[in-house]
Amino acid sequence: MWENINDFIYKMSMCLLFVLGISVFFSMYKTSSATMKDLDSYINDDSTLYECSFKVDSYKIKGCEIIGSIVAGLEVDIEVNGVTINKQVKPDKFENNTTVIKTYSMIQINDYYDVNYQINSSGVVTKIIYSIKKN
Repeated sequence: MWENINDFIYKMSMCLLFVLGISVFFSMYKTSSATMKDLDSYINDDSTLYECSFKVDSYKIKGCEIIGSIVAGLEVDIEVNGVTINKQVKPDKFENNTTVIKTYSMIQINDYYDVNYQINSSGVVTKIIYSIKKN
């Protein structure tokens, strides 16, 4: 007999927990949908679409990085302090190229250089210009 009563109490408590869970779900859904509507109206009332504040600073690199990029091979022509190096220059043929040797000797490896890009009308970088940074 006690088994039937225990079984009945167990089944009724599970039904009550199920009903309680469903009622909590619907009450939370009602409040969450109201909260979402309030947030949506607050977001849409703000007229600012995008806001950004940043400091524009020129890009600079050290002279040793310029030498490293020359040794690694060039993708575009570069100009260092007025001397142009073509991208066709192969790193293994440096000893025969007087322009590269002259450029190596004038690059100060510990100084910083400003970097400027020459970009054509289709948005492709055609030349990178390195000029020594003035203090």
